[in-house]
Amino acid sequence: MKITQFARVSLSVALLAAIAAVAGCAKDDPASYVASAKRYVEKSDYKAALIEVKNALQRDPDNPEARLIHATALLETGDPAGAEAEVRKAIALNIAADSAYPVLARAIAAQGDFRRLAGELGAKQLASPAADAAGEAADGALPAAAKPISATSLAGQVVWNSIKDKLGGKS
Repeated sequence: MKITQFARVSLSVALLAAIAAVAGCAKDDPASYVASAKRYVEKSDYKAALIEVKNALQRDPDNPEARLIHATALLETGDPAGAEAEVRKAIALNIAADSAYPVLARAIAAQGDFRRLAGELGAKQLASPAADAAGEAADGALPAAAKPISATSLAGQVVWNSIKDKLGGKS
């Protein structure tokens, strides 16, 4: 059977189109958008991160990691109310408390509502990574840096850092 030049070219074009379509589908995956958004956050390019994370959320609105990245990018671009809404969605989707509550504290503090910050987060306990690794170790056996910190302490740190920022970084 003889294959004509036209048939070979047509087959090659069809094969290239199929490969391009498969490659395009891989980029359309929410995980790839989240990974890209993380890279932009690491570079402090929050506007680009917002674009990527919005693409991820269009495809998977129940992605808690994407919600948290969205909250972080909103906070860094000057939208603390939007950041608060997004981090609350991430919390509702069961994101790790140690990741979410510091962002929530910063978002509430950036809105200047320190009373609400202390009231809402004052009773929360956050464990450092060392405390997580220690598992069920007795409190007294943990070094001070590994003990859980209260959100009130976290709120105090956020307030102090906000004050220092307003004063130009002076301690």
